[in-house]
Amino acid sequence: MLKKAVLVVTGLIAVAACTSKAPDTTADEAALKADLVVWTEAYNSGNADGVADLYAEDGILLAPGAPGAVGRGAIREFIKADIEKSKAEGLTFEIGDTTGVGVSGDLGWLSGTFSVADASGAAVDAGKFLSVYRRANGKWLLIRDTWNSDTAPAAAATGAASAANMGTWKLNEAKSKLGPPSANVGGSTKNHTVVYEAAGDNVKITVDGIDSDGKATHNEWTGKFDGKDYRVSGDPSSDVRSYKRIDDRTLEFTAKKGGTVTITGRVAVAADGKSRTVTTTGTDARGSKISTTAVYDKQ
Repeated sequence: MLKKAVLVVTGLIAVAACTSKAPDTTADEAALKADLVVWTEAYNSGNADGVADLYAEDGILLAPGAPGAVGRGAIREFIKADIEKSKAEGLTFEIGDTTGVGVSGDLGWLSGTFSVADASGAAVDAGKFLSVYRRANGKWLLIRDTWNSDTAPAAAATGAASAANMGTWKLNEAKSKLGPPSANVGGSTKNHTVVYEAAGDNVKITVDGIDSDGKATHNEWTGKFDGKDYRVSGDPSSDVRSYKRIDDRTLEFTAKKGGTVTITGRVAVAADGKSRTVTTTGTDARGSKISTTAVYDKQ
């Protein structure tokens, strides 16, 4: 009888374990999603304090391309600077899809996608995020927060100016002021096609055109937008070229031949990302002074 009773009790315990319900976390998951809405609205309205208040005092923000911001105070300073930069560039942050959410006791997590739009409403970036929360005194606070862009690694490594320039660009002669048969970098040439593409952690720029005699030209440059000189192949007016990021849509470049500056200029991508203007001054391969404005359309 004792053995039978033990078996019965054991069976009842097993049945109870199988039929016990997991905690209902629906309300907590909804709270995490609502928190994301508050974060986004505060950011887009310029409220850095409102964003920072969503983080725990010991929270850590791991933003791409920057050291971790440790503690609510450091997070507030980072967010404030980031908001000012976004405002200056006319950018807004938009929530995408929620790809996952979960709660276990006093810990929660939320993942999803986001996009960044310019003043015209056109998307200029997209990516994903992962946020980890801790509940304290009935309130969910961020303890770890990170995100990254879907942009190619080379663009992230060299800055947003790289992302803006990535792709193939065709010369729009009607909008350009080329003067004599010369355009941007490359001497007395009309550069009709320029391609920016990733090359490992660098950017490769390929330029095709025609010279003043109607012959095809081709030159290539691979490097970073860090202001340092990198070798150029196929360009009669320069053997090295450097690019320096001015802002997310603007680059300055300098071309040299035998250590002497031959060409200087600026590349500016339009706010809608559909065109870019290249202005240059200097001396071409034949020693002639040049000053041009070349407009390129995104393909």
